Amino acid sequence: MTELELSILKWYTERHREIGLGGLGSSLDVLRREITEIGFFTYFKDSDLPLRIGKNGCIPGPFIHSSQAPSGAMTLLCIRDGKVEYLEVAALEGSENANSIEDFELGDEF
Repeated sequence: MTELELSILKWYTERHREIGLGGLGSSLDVLRREITEIGFFTYFKDSDLPLRIGKNGCIPGPFIHSSQAPSGAMTLLCIRDGKVEYLEVAALEGSENANSIEDFELGDEF
């Protein structure tokens, strides 16, 4: 996993305790990545540890500040059947893309 992905998952662990991500974030295995024109999706392998949240849906994550995406980027953590399905990162209008963000700061929820 990239430093950005790990930092985002840690952010969710600290800010959304109701999800029950705990230490699971750093132990998720990447199944595949899909690169888009403005960002990427990171899909995770099924984990044997279900989350406390059983509903399906996406939870807004931190706003990403980076010189590599001047307008910033948004994040979503998506859950299906009580398991983390994927993480989405997408640059906002005016930024080229969020595919290669290495220098960043995570802000408040997008």
